[in-house]
Amino acid sequence: MHMDLEKHGREVYTHENFYIFQKELWSACVDCGIEGAKEDEACSKVESERTLVSKAWAQLFKCMHMAGTNKEKLTIIIYNEGCSIEQKISNMKSDVASRPLDDMETFIGSNVSKKIEVLPPEPSHTKGCGKHMKGGKEKAMEQQQKVPRSCHACKQYATHDSRNCPTKKSS
Repeated sequence: MHMDLEKHGREVYTHENFYIFQKELWSACVDCGIEGAKEDEACSKVESERTLVSKAWAQLFKCMHMAGTNKEKLTIIIYNEGCSIEQKISNMKSDVASRPLDDMETFIGSNVSKKIEVLPPEPSHTKGCGKHMKGGKEKAMEQQQKVPRSCHACKQYATHDSRNCPTKKSS
């Protein structure tokens, strides 16, 4: 079935997108345990390991569910059965050291992504446009702070000069 999907993807996608599609399809085959994928032995081995782990967790959860919150049943599971299972496992020789990441991936049933792409947010403009409309009070305060100068047109000390004197006739 996956070969048909690859053929269809080859016809539909561009080269770059097809390689992305092919990679995702292959990882889906391995994660879901579809046999008959490119490497039958590797795929079936991963499938059998994951199935075995899933069945073990399912059995444990079934026992815990059956015990519920009953103190006696939980005590039996934890102390009697749990200790005997722990002893049996510790007596066995382990050929592979388990990492927490592997345990998490096995528990979830999916691979943890190695590359996480989080882009920084777009910068926002929150301070407005920057223009400020002056009120009458603000304008009057500015006029008071101006230094009076001599106007040659009206011969007075004022805040205007001969270019913008109010007595001068506009032409």
